[in-house]
Parts: sequence; C-alpha cells; structure tokens
Amino acid sequence: MRKIKIKYSFLLFAFIMFVLGFFQQFLIIFIFVSLHEAGHILAGRFFSIEIKKVIITPIGETAIMKNIDSVSFWKRLIVFFAGPLINIIFGVVFFLLDSDMFVFAKNVNFMIAFFNLLPIYPLDGGRILLLLLNKFFPIIVSNKIVIRISYAFSILFILFGIVQLVLFPYNLSLLCIGVYLFKERNKTYFGMTFNFYKHIIKKKNILKNMIVLKSFCVNENFEIKKILKKIYFEYYCVFYVYIDGKFKRKIFEWEIIEYIQKKGIGGNILDIVKELE
Repeated sequence: MRKIKIKYSFLLFAFIMFVLGFFQQFLIIFIFVSLHEAGHILAGRFFSIEIKKVIITPIGETAIMKNIDSVSFWKRLIVFFAGPLINIIFGVVFFLLDSDMFVFAKNVNFMIAFFNLLPIYPLDGGRILLLLLNKFFPIIVSNKIVIRISYAFSILFILFGIVQLVLFPYNLSLLCIGVYLFKERNKTYFGMTFNFYKHIIKKKNILKNMIVLKSFCVNENFEIKKILKKIYFEYYCVFYVYIDGKFKRKIFEWEIIEYIQKKGIGGNILDIVKELE
C-alpha cells in the first residue's frame, strides 16, 4: 500500500462523478482499470521487474517499474500488452454470457482496452509505439514522434469533449481526459527526456540485451550534442573518428557518455579523443 500514490485530480474527478450521479459507473470502471494495471504488475513480476510505485490518476493507473529497461524487447512488449489483454479477456467473457446485467461491464472493458491502446504516452499504446519506434529510430527522434502524436490526441479529445458536452449535457468525460492529457504534456516531455538520459547512462550494465551494434563514421568537428541524436535504445553505438580524412580511433558509446557526465555536451568529438589519449 505504501507504493500507491493517489493524485488529487483523481479524488476531484471521483467527487464530480458522485455529484453528477455517476459514482456507481465510476466505481465499476475503477475496478476494471485496477485489474488492467494488475495485469501489468503480474507480468512485470513474472519477469522479475521491480514495481516502484503505482500512481492513480483521472485517466487510469500507472505502475512505475524500476528495471524494465533491463529486460528484452519482447518481455517489455508483453508487459505493456498485459493490461489491455486482461480487459479484452473480461470483455469477451461478459460478451459470451450475453446478459443485460453484464452489458455495461462488457462495454467498459472493451473501452478501457481500446483507450489504453491509443498511441498516447504514457498510455500503453504510447509505450508500445515508443518501443517499436526505438527499433528503427534514435531515442530522441522516437521521443519527439510520440510526444507530437500524444499532443495531437489531447487536442482531439478536447474538441470531441466539447461536442460531447453540447450533445450530452453534464457528460465531461472526454473533455476531462483531453484537458488532463494536455496539462501533462510538459511532464511527458521531461519524463521521456529524463528516461532517455537515465537509460544511456545505465546502458553499459545491460549490454547482454544489446545484440546489435550500430557504427557511425564522423570527423573531428562532429558536435557532441549531435551524438545524442544518434543513440538508439536497443542498439549499442560505436563511432569511428576521422581526423583530416584519416582514421584516428574508435570510440564506444559508453566512453562518450562518461565524457558527457564529466564535461557536458559542449564541444566536439575531438575533445573526447584528446580526453581518452
């Protein structure tokens, strides 16, 4: 229980649902959202991933997993899919029961699964999209793509929420989701940036999962800050440095990261060469 953190915005949203007379529906949704998150947690624990904390927000629950980056691509993919899969299973079960009593529960589970698979970070769909993009693009590029898609969806939720409010007075669900996602966009950006730096610093310790190397040829004037744009999540990078058109030396990614930790991202790769000699 000490690992559970409840956002004040969630309590406010619950109070609004109570005032508007939707608390019973809200409670049913909350139960299946909790089962959804339990799917992530159980899958994570199966792969020996430590659960740091669980955050409860108006748009759902998020389990923060401490060492998820240290497991393989497929294990991470299974963990991200586990939550929606739980809801799909419950939805199918309630559908097969074919009773008016379970119509709302069936719709809720399919709705939770569909919503969480939207390509919005930090929803499961956003995490899955980021995971797939990291296979083909550098981390910073992947982050920018996901952040822009998430931002676009938050605007769409706000617009559809306004339409929903006009057609169905007092129904604020889509509008609340859109406003919350829009409000969280800066936290999403800084959170993803922080995770990027944290990952590349830890990369040296998880080389057993880095089965593919990517190599780059650069000259002595190549800026260090541009190197960060070439670092991949799944791959380990090696830079071949040429000075005056002649090969000088090979620099591993971890050597660059250690230099950045000491000296920052100013300067060019020649400064790293001098530091290593």
